[in-house]
Order: sequence, then structure tokens, then C-alpha cells
Amino acid sequence: MAPENIKCIICEGSRFTPNYFRPNLYNAKTFNYNKCTTCGSVSISPFPDKDDLDKIYGIEDHDYLKDLKPGEKLIHNFLFPKYNYQRYQVELFDISSKFSKGKKLLDFATGSGFYLAHAQKCDFKTVGVEYNKEFAHMMKEKTGLEIISFEELEANYFNETFDIIHFGHILEHLTDPVSLLKQMKKYAHAETIIIVDGPLEINRCLSRWFIQIGSAFKRHKYNTYAPQHLSFTTYTSQLILFEKAGLKKEYYKVLEQDWPLSVKMRLKSPASIVISIISVISINISKLFPRFGNVFHYAGRFDSKINEK
Repeated sequence: MAPENIKCIICEGSRFTPNYFRPNLYNAKTFNYNKCTTCGSVSISPFPDKDDLDKIYGIEDHDYLKDLKPGEKLIHNFLFPKYNYQRYQVELFDISSKFSKGKKLLDFATGSGFYLAHAQKCDFKTVGVEYNKEFAHMMKEKTGLEIISFEELEANYFNETFDIIHFGHILEHLTDPVSLLKQMKKYAHAETIIIVDGPLEINRCLSRWFIQIGSAFKRHKYNTYAPQHLSFTTYTSQLILFEKAGLKKEYYKVLEQDWPLSVKMRLKSPASIVISIISVISINISKLFPRFGNVFHYAGRFDSKINEK
């Protein structure tokens, strides 16, 4: 049964149909996935609560910290594999930053700080933001970068604006991404570029179709992974989200990352060879057809003609 009395995370529509994603069992709860009949996006129901989130997110969610010894600093080398989403992020920063009129960057949900470190190499003054104060302070100590909590941003930077505000693979984790984007408008001036990267998990994509077909042959009634992503978008529904947030598009590109399939050929089994071949084909299809792919890169500005309600 489709849920009642809820609104779509992306477009605020209220009509849903059950999605083909299997229900997800996590933390002794069942999470269902439903498709919005208005914009075509998929949302989770119910949303994870605080107890769920405490289990979902933690030190184990940050692989780059696991091998660090006490007191050891995190070094960013930018040697990302080809078709890796982080490689796409830094490459497309270089494209989108050309639209910028200045050299100040605010990076929201900065994680390891690699985006800040790359921007500093391009002579940007940077500030990174994390929701959790303890994590933000730990990452500041580990990287030497200016990484602060959301509360510290509000308290210490309330009179400042930035030339670029970046949201990297974070909107899909939020219950209300439109409100967050609107909230960040106070840190933007008329020429501020808003850069957003993220997954398109139900978009047209050969590798995604392959995974979907493979999943259909499995007899599991439920999935059991941590429900980190609360919304799943297509090429079109992602644009709807930005329009709802009052953004005007400057640049929008869809690409294909080699995850969860890998282009690296592993001669361990016939299946691994098939997976590599499908990944290579899927990546090349996305190069031929601009709307095919599983990650997006967006750059835009707040539209001054749109009035806040």
C-alpha cells in the first residue's frame, strides 16, 4: 500500500505508488520505498529517527579515518580512479568555478575535506561545515582545514557571503533538501554559484538496469542495508528540486561513475568479467546520451525574480 498524508521530498506531491525497491529491514524497523506520481522520484517511508541515525552514521561511515594512527594527519593526494565520483567532483569544480566572481568557498557536509583542499590549491579561501560539532573539530585537527559545525557557521559567519557554496552528495540524505538550499541563501550574494553533486539512483542507466534485473532474480524479501539515502531522483526530478529551491540553472551535466559496478577487469570469475564489460558499456552510453548516467553535477544561482513565500 502507498503511504497516506505525506509529501514528496522533491516536489511536495501527495500521490504515490509502491516502488520496485524491496522493503529494507534495519534497526528492527521496516522502511518502504514509494514513487511519486508527480515527479517520478522515490522516497523512503518512514524517515529514520534519531536512534536509527545514530546507528547509520559513525566513524565506520568514514573509511578515510580507519587507518589513521593517533595524531596522524589526513593527507589528500587526489589520485582518484577514473570514473570515480570524487574525481568528477574536483574536475567539475574547475569548470563551475569559472562562473565565480570571487574566491571564497563554503563546502557543506565537507567529510574528509578533499574538496576544500582542492579549492585551496586553486587559491580559494575555504570553510567546511559538518552538522556534528565533535566530528567537525576532529576533522579540523586531522586536516588543518577550517571545518566547523553548522551552529558555528550560524554564530560566526552570519554576516558573511561566499562566492561558491557546494553541496556534495548530501541532499539525498535529507528529509527536506529544498529548505536547506533556501536556508543557505543568506550566505549568498547576487553572483554566488551554488554547486551540487549527487547520485541519480533511478535515472536511465544501463548498469542500474543490470543491477535491477539481477536483484529481481534474488529471492530475498527484504534488504538489510543502512537507509542513508532518503530520496532517489532522475535527471528531471533533480532539476525540479532545484527549481523548488529558487535556483536558476547555469550548468547541469549527468555522468556515470563505476559504482556499484567496476570497470576494473578482475579475472577471478566469468561474472566479474561480465560486470566489468557492462560497466564500460554503460559509461560509454552515458557519453553518447546526455541524460543517461548515475551521478549529476549542477551549478546555478538563486533567482532574484523568485520571491520567498
